[in-house]
Formats: sequence, structure tokens, C-alpha cells
Amino acid sequence: MPRSGRVRQVRYFRGAFLNARHRDCVRRNEQLWLDYEEPNGRMIRVKQFSGALARRLVCFVRLGEDLTVGERFGLIKYGSRMDILVPTGEAMAWTVKVGDLVAAGTTVLARFEGKRA
Repeated sequence: MPRSGRVRQVRYFRGAFLNARHRDCVRRNEQLWLDYEEPNGRMIRVKQFSGALARRLVCFVRLGEDLTVGERFGLIKYGSRMDILVPTGEAMAWTVKVGDLVAAGTTVLARFEGKRA
């Protein structure tokens, strides 16, 4: 989990198995969406995408479950792609750049700036 929060929705979509770098991957590939709410009310969505080799998405969590930052919520067998969506208009400071090597559960991608009520 990129941030702590309570699971509000888990959705699975059947789809194709294009290479995860293909520009149509986000529209056409098999995917699993996990929506969760932080204690301060901010909603975050995490999307897992299958790829040409990764043809199995697994989710370990259930609706209403509380998760903590860094906790495993699922996996993509043979690896592929994951996107993190945050609300627009949030002030963010990015700690990674294109080309950086990141590791799930350990690399900090960005920090929200300022306090949220």
C-alpha cells in the first residue's frame, strides 16, 4: 500500500494482455482497481495491470479492511504494471523521476505537501 487507509471498493476488469508499456494497456488490459480512503478523507486508487507475460492479478484484501502503508494488498504474477491515482489539485513533491528504479513497499514516490483537514 502506498498509504494507509480503509478499502472502499475492489473492482476487477477482464481484458487483453498487451505489453504493459503499450500505450493502450491502461484501456484494454486486464486490471484490478483498489479504491481506499485515508483517515483524513483523501481517496486514492491503485490499479494493477496485467501484461503480455503477467496474466494473473491477485488481491488479498476485502471491502472495509484497514491497511497500513507498505502492506501487501495483492500481486501481479510475473510482474507488470501498477498505477497510483491521487485527487487532482493536491500539492505534491515528487521524490522519483522517470528512469529511477523503484521497489514496492520501500521506495517513496511522492509526498503530499501541506496539511489536509
